[in-house]
Amino acid sequence: MPQIVFDPPRRHHSKRSFLLGLKLAFLTAKRSVLFLFGALTRGVNREMSERHIKEYWQDIFRASRTQLRVGGLTHVNPEHSYVYMSNHQSMLDVPAILGAVPQPVRMLAKQELFKIPFFGLAMRQAGFFPIDRRNISRAKKQLEEAKSIFQKGMSLWLAPEGTRSRTAKLLPFKKGGFHVALQLGIPIVPAWIEGAYAILPPDTGSAMPDQTISVSFGEPIETIGLSTEDLPALMERVQKAILKLKSMHYG
Repeated sequence: MPQIVFDPPRRHHSKRSFLLGLKLAFLTAKRSVLFLFGALTRGVNREMSERHIKEYWQDIFRASRTQLRVGGLTHVNPEHSYVYMSNHQSMLDVPAILGAVPQPVRMLAKQELFKIPFFGLAMRQAGFFPIDRRNISRAKKQLEEAKSIFQKGMSLWLAPEGTRSRTAKLLPFKKGGFHVALQLGIPIVPAWIEGAYAILPPDTGSAMPDQTISVSFGEPIETIGLSTEDLPALMERVQKAILKLKSMHYG
């Protein structure tokens, strides 16, 4: 049964609001500024990063009066590292994953962000790492360096679709995320995020409060021993696992 992870006070008969959309964007920008200020004044460590991440996703869910439910937690070990792969339909997918995953989790970041003075260094120290998507050999080297991060119990979230779906349906998967999982050599956990699209769809600034987001996890899929020749079968297996989780919501 899904567990209620976060349950702020909610109201009834709420309406979609552009002001709420602005508030959520403001809270995201505010947290980034607070993180950077803290990094400048006190430095960055794991404890400080996790505190900011927790306060960020809780701010988002509190402001939108959104309940967070999580199912399938028995499939994951909080002391192990995984590559979480899910559908991607909304900007709220990120705070939902941050709140649902039972261990520290990070996302891949564009190479350009790490060139920003001090900000790039703060991101790296917080556990985020760059990926050069235009240079395959450099990307492989960056992932090799990132293995040390995952040896410390860090997990990674990837959207195998590569972008947000505008139709609320699962888009074709791209190979990049699966190459990442293979090189890191850690299991893939399929996940389905339900409810984020209804609250904040892509390409809109208005948000619907007083809703529920559910995140469901499936059984880990091992990647050790697999090669690039196994990518098509691995991609199909993960896609089927994610769609199976989706069917739990729709029958």
